[in-house]
Amino acid sequence: MNVVPSVPPTIRTLSISGGQVIINGTNNAGAGGTYSVLTSTNLLAPLTNWVVLTNSSFDGNGNFSSTNATGTNGQQFYILKVP
Repeated sequence: MNVVPSVPPTIRTLSISGGQVIINGTNNAGAGGTYSVLTSTNLLAPLTNWVVLTNSSFDGNGNFSSTNATGTNGQQFYILKVP
């Protein structure tokens, strides 16, 4: 049985440091589970067209951190995808 958290997974902070984008967030449900961080230059593009930056697991407290290169695009959008 899958339990759906009352608050969906959330990107809490996004910062840029030394040419890297650092994204932190939570699954709002506690330990376990997997996630993907997706990116696109077009906010309206279907999710199937977004690029997967990383796939990983939430830590023991349900948190995650992902560090990726900023790239060369003028604007970039990010979304947290949980299966």
